[in-house]
Amino acid sequence: MRFLKPTTTIKRLMSMLMITDRIDFGQGGLVIDDDDDEVLDKDLTLMQCGIEDLSVLKVLKIEKRPSQGHFPKQVTVLDSANGRKVTIPNTSLFTTVAAIRNKSLSMLNLTNCLTLQVVFKGRVLDGKTPITDLALEPDDIFQLVDDGPITFEVKNIANNPSPYIAIASLRRTDSIDVLKDHLYELFKIPVSDQKLWINARPVPDDHLILDEFKLSEQKKLVVGSKAHSPILCKTPNGDMPLFVSFNDKAGSLRSVLRHHRRVDFSTHDLVYNGVILSDDSRTLGSYGVDAEYPVCAEKKQASEPVQSPAQGPVQEPVEEQAVQEEANLTISVRNLLGEYREYKVKPSMGVNDLKIAIKARENVAVCFQRLMRQNVEIKEGTLKDCGIVDGDKVVVVRRLRPRESESRPSPEGSSSPSKRRRTE
Repeated sequence: MRFLKPTTTIKRLMSMLMITDRIDFGQGGLVIDDDDDEVLDKDLTLMQCGIEDLSVLKVLKIEKRPSQGHFPKQVTVLDSANGRKVTIPNTSLFTTVAAIRNKSLSMLNLTNCLTLQVVFKGRVLDGKTPITDLALEPDDIFQLVDDGPITFEVKNIANNPSPYIAIASLRRTDSIDVLKDHLYELFKIPVSDQKLWINARPVPDDHLILDEFKLSEQKKLVVGSKAHSPILCKTPNGDMPLFVSFNDKAGSLRSVLRHHRRVDFSTHDLVYNGVILSDDSRTLGSYGVDAEYPVCAEKKQASEPVQSPAQGPVQEPVEEQAVQEEANLTISVRNLLGEYREYKVKPSMGVNDLKIAIKARENVAVCFQRLMRQNVEIKEGTLKDCGIVDGDKVVVVRRLRPRESESRPSPEGSSSPSKRRRTE
């Protein structure tokens, strides 16, 4: 039993024991009897270690403590508030985070620093943690961060009935995981499905705290699902960055641009990477829309004016206009896999010619094809005769038997020699 002052340091007590009791600490030290063998910091006093009257201390002797990574001869600490760095030399094997904090505060001449916490790789460190437990690398840096509250706006772009914009209140030292849990409470977006952006740039999930975001009026946080992606829309009235889901319809994107950029789609097409987004009911994902290329509102190609003959009245302007419109006829054909592909055809194109074009792209023999439009099979004549117009959908259905074996007569009432009239 020894009578000591509360201001006696652990290092002083160990020196006394080595002299009077010839205790060999090795690489160990003193631990509190009821603690889990946590070596006390030599630079702290008995009072700072929480040692009270009649406390019992034990001697912990460690012959050789394995290194858990690079043991630095010096530690770098960054003051996040003003960007100043200090280097603390001669750190010992059992230097704790609390000792690093106190020394860095003294070197930085910081006062009123009760809310400053030591942060390492997005995690607030406990003051009693030895730095050897952190597996430090030579370039690692500790941060001094103010653990004060932070309030910021979060914009929700996910498809759910929650508010579009909400106010989040957390602490500056909170991690990404804490932020995502809070966003789940606000918007009910599953944590595993959340994706974060700041200024249209994705936020990484590791080793970040809110203080590093530097959120402001110009840098706002956006949360959505992993199906969302930022895209750039180019219009004649200016560019417009948007967050969209691959499940959004092309028609919804067209409506947004019509409302916010006053785009007249009677004279413009919505184009992505050379493909016209003509079907408003199709999803953006089916067109392959992503952040790689912008979506552009391009002016439709103007057809050349028709020159009327010099003699006689103009009697065929309608036919001439029809010839010009043939080049602009675009239809969507759904293949056997359920995928839609666009075909540019002429109204005068025959149904059999369309089947030949489908065979070239889908590798389905003509004799096995059945073409359906609005649940009605188209078999003979031209596409114009079948009522097909620009933007129509045609579905390819595979026949069980080749076309030559079918006995249904043609619409004109005649049948080929290989066909027999069906018995009603």
